[in-house]
Amino acid sequence: MRYRESIFYNYENFFGKRKSQNETDAESKSFDSGTMPPKFMWLAMVDKLCKELNMTPAQVYEMNYISSLNWLSLYHYQEQLKKNNT
Repeated sequence: MRYRESIFYNYENFFGKRKSQNETDAESKSFDSGTMPPKFMWLAMVDKLCKELNMTPAQVYEMNYISSLNWLSLYHYQEQLKKNNT
């Protein structure tokens, strides 16, 4: 399974329940809502790993899948802590 497909396959397990198709369509049509369209989520995850781990996208694609998800989970929880503390 490729990196992008495996993230979409396991998205609910790692990041919570997916939104309904109607909610997804509404978000992808409107960039003013402050949310990222679902079709760019995987790219945002790769970008986050590139920035935080100082890697190129090619290096991120070569990472172990579980390791990359562990890093993303760490950054997710750190952002939640910062959000809750402010």
